[in-house]
Amino acid sequence: MRAELLNRKLSLLRELDETIDFSKSTIQIEIMFVFMISKEKMTPSKLVELLDERRKAVLDALRKMQLKGIIKKEGEEDGEPVYALTETGEEYSKKLMEVLGLKEGDHHSSGGEVEPNREKIAVLKRMIGLYHIYNAIVYLANTPENKMDLHKLSSLVGLSPERMKSYLDAYSRPPIRVFRRSSSPVSRLTFYKLEKEGWNIYYRSPHYLQLKEDPISRVRMKVRIKLWRFKRQREMLLLVFFPIKLFFSFISLKLLSAMFAFATFTFLSIIELLIALFSP
Repeated sequence: MRAELLNRKLSLLRELDETIDFSKSTIQIEIMFVFMISKEKMTPSKLVELLDERRKAVLDALRKMQLKGIIKKEGEEDGEPVYALTETGEEYSKKLMEVLGLKEGDHHSSGGEVEPNREKIAVLKRMIGLYHIYNAIVYLANTPENKMDLHKLSSLVGLSPERMKSYLDAYSRPPIRVFRRSSSPVSRLTFYKLEKEGWNIYYRSPHYLQLKEDPISRVRMKVRIKLWRFKRQREMLLLVFFPIKLFFSFISLKLLSAMFAFATFTFLSIIELLIALFSP
């Protein structure tokens, strides 16, 4: 039952993230919190005061949310536009409440005031953490041997190894053991693989259904995981290529001519550019 609830929330998170990118649009999520909590229309000045954010950042977030159809303008107040949730925004708000385990009235304070920012941020972190767990499940389910080291997994998900580890370890022990952690005494790497609960979540996820029905998406996922290794090789290659380029250009300048040194430098720069452009 708890695994089914987690799977439901992870699926909703993926759906919500398609509208507002959790990793890049924190202010938009916080604005959604304000609308959820206050149940009132808002002006930019009011949002700036409540969120303690720069006015420009709030205005930019409002513009993007309006383009997505989440909010709309409803008149003016003191020379400022007044914003309210659209029907799409109301639906988004309900799904967000379900993900957070909230019910009507749970997110209102006794005085009708908006909750302190730190409480909203704590809830937001909880939500984002579940989303990253979902991504980790998808990558582990589609990698060879269904096992991956922490560094590689964190790179694919887009987190630091330390932060990724904190999320994974929280679900590597009862009562919901989604991952199994192991260490290699030789390489000293930490590996994670899916436990039975993790596979249950994956097989009931919309991502699995999409990959199952769309061979192209499945191949794209596997290719992305495979190309991670080449990406690391590219980074190392570019790291050592620049001093090599300078060295050969210097030798050409000393032994031959300035024109030949310039040609050498240009040729090696083109090779470096090609490595950066065409490697994954």
